[in-house]
Amino acid sequence: MRRQVEIGSTWLGRAWWGAGINREAKRLLLEHAFTELA
Repeated sequence: MRRQVEIGSTWLGRAWWGAGINREAKRLLLEHAFTELA
């Protein structure tokens, strides 16, 4: 089984820029991919 993932671009509204939401969303995505889907 290949254990790699590629994440594309994330688009957030200007009001959310710099809020850390993008980082947290991608962390949750990777955690789910490598724990629940593996």
